[in-house]
Amino acid sequence: MAIYTIREEGNDFATVEAADPETALATAENEYVNGGSYDTSNGTIWVTWHAIDESGECVASRTIRIDPRAPKCCGGEHDWRSPHAIVGGLKENPGVHGHGGGVIITEVCMHCGCERVTDTWAQDRATGRQGLESVAYEARKYADEIGA
Repeated sequence: MAIYTIREEGNDFATVEAADPETALATAENEYVNGGSYDTSNGTIWVTWHAIDESGECVASRTIRIDPRAPKCCGGEHDWRSPHAIVGGLKENPGVHGHGGGVIITEVCMHCGCERVTDTWAQDRATGRQGLESVAYEARKYADEIGA
């Protein structure tokens, strides 16, 4: 076992004891991503973490996708659908619009009117990397349209 410092954007934020650097990064991901310590209010973000060994050398890196949590639904669980009258697009494929090398998919929760937008050709704003997948939510955006 070894001690690894997990670093993001030059800031040390965790020390993990693990058998190898990849395990240290996975352990940190489980603890810090699932713990909700990142602001995803504008949608998916990507962060790059580095495992630093005891000599101060970066021995592994990992870019982690962090999706926002869906807003709570008044119906218990969201019922995601793409009603053509609300989300538009082709009748055969409502709510789907071309975007770069992918598509943007708009869905509506039929209980609470929340919007979910999935972009299959998203871009990491910090690095400019494209071809990623992202998700964003807007609570109650279509509440009037569905009568919620």
